[in-house]
Amino acid sequence: MRDVAMHSDDPEHTLVRCVAKNFKEEYDLQRANLVVEESRHAWDRQAIESASKAEIRASSVLLRIREHERRYLFGNLPGEAIPSADSKDMGGLLNYESTYRWYIATAIDRMVEDRIMYAEWRPMLLDKSIPSDDGQKQLLLDDQMAIICEVTRNKMDELQSRGQLDRFPFGDSKLTRGHSASLSYEFYQVMVGSPSMTLHGWRQLVEWSIEHACLTPDQQRLGYSIFKRDWEEFCVWINEEYGAYADGLDETR
Repeated sequence: MRDVAMHSDDPEHTLVRCVAKNFKEEYDLQRANLVVEESRHAWDRQAIESASKAEIRASSVLLRIREHERRYLFGNLPGEAIPSADSKDMGGLLNYESTYRWYIATAIDRMVEDRIMYAEWRPMLLDKSIPSDDGQKQLLLDDQMAIICEVTRNKMDELQSRGQLDRFPFGDSKLTRGHSASLSYEFYQVMVGSPSMTLHGWRQLVEWSIEHACLTPDQQRLGYSIFKRDWEEFCVWINEEYGAYADGLDETR
């Protein structure tokens, strides 16, 4: 090993710099080629290639905000707490028949208002028993499930009477527990936190859901038309609401 530092005009030092520069250029080239090749076989390629200008812009807006928050707000460690098996939404004197009906109806109203298109009832929604309004009996799990189905049907009838049945958030009412609930949470993590998931990927999943759903051809065509309309409105809303904010984010600090 040499005892003295190499000067900038040292031939050996110049050679090392040239090799390092060439190596980096080769690395960048190989990396770019790999990205292009992978994009040709990407699972959401169809959605990317058919994206509208509003969707392309909205995707870049969301990506910029997400990566900024990941880096400066969450420290690259975003996460959500998983409720324990004993978690409950209601309890004590508040958990009785009328409140239970109100809770279900209000939850559906909020999901319709926020345009949440998929939801699952969880076991934590059910208690072993809740008192009836007159306090004369206890409503068991079957009774609670009957209330859920009744309120759900009423909400569907309300939306149908207003020509908005397509905004109902449940394809079906089902309870998830155990491993299924764990998978639902992991699916949520991918949707909101995976670096490889973009707005285009969200649209691809929705379109596949319509394609493979148990629908008639006419229902599928209607589903596609409704989704296409609402999706474009959603992308435009993202751009109007968050475009300027995303453009002003400082990524250099």
